[in-house]
Amino acid sequence: MRSTLFNVCIVQGPGITFERVGLHTDLAQHAISTAACLGLIALLFAGHIGTGVARVCARSPPCPPLAQGIAAELLPVAEVQDPSQRHVVLRNYAFAPLAEEIVFRGVMWAWLSQGGVAPLQAIAWGPSLFAVGVYASSAPCTCSTKPAFFAAHLHHMLESIRGGRSFGQAALTAAVQLAYTWVFGSIAWVMLLQSGSILACTAAHVLCNCFGLPDVRFLSKASPLHPHKHGACTLCGCGCHFTTAPASLFAALLGVYLLGLVSFCVAVVPVSALGSQYSMWA
Repeated sequence: MRSTLFNVCIVQGPGITFERVGLHTDLAQHAISTAACLGLIALLFAGHIGTGVARVCARSPPCPPLAQGIAAELLPVAEVQDPSQRHVVLRNYAFAPLAEEIVFRGVMWAWLSQGGVAPLQAIAWGPSLFAVGVYASSAPCTCSTKPAFFAAHLHHMLESIRGGRSFGQAALTAAVQLAYTWVFGSIAWVMLLQSGSILACTAAHVLCNCFGLPDVRFLSKASPLHPHKHGACTLCGCGCHFTTAPASLFAALLGVYLLGLVSFCVAVVPVSALGSQYSMWA
């Protein structure tokens, strides 16, 4: 009889504790780790944030008001405000991040560490288990993996097809999202192992879901943020126009992207462990 990975680790796995899963009882440390991880994600998305702000400021006149426009550009405000999307919002920004972090990070690490897997090994191939889906046998702490065709994020592909995209376009989009998920998975593994807090990883996951894929549309010559490009605003429907984007703005956005990425790579390990006595890296 087969059982879930959660049951194998928590019920059958000897020596597995809530602290090992990242659910220690030090609320103050959870808060510190959460703030640190959210700051790291903001640093990683510095270029994305800067591009969103620049895109809103490039509209002439600003519409809607600046703060509201920036929030709508960077966060899923319209989705949250739409009553028909309430179940999608709860899934994407609450239930899914929490469940995925507990099962595919916390419980997975408790299980892998019991088998002698090193932290660097978990960071390297742990996200792949999440990508294809993991099934555990009834034997304690043994499992087999079964490719499940984007099992973890298949719903994104189905939603794209329902939205009118062809199978090829939907598959390409799903592949990009899967690659992005793998990268974030590696980052989340570092955050969990350094902070020892599954709540901090969940908060970082929620923020990443809100931001979505990094906005690199400014690299296109059709973008209003590309040097000397201007045109009608298609985002708000009020007939305003984009102003001309100077070359200095284009260079600044590239610089912010690169600076944010380099700074994140340097800071992620020490900052995610800020003040934590629950590091599981050892």
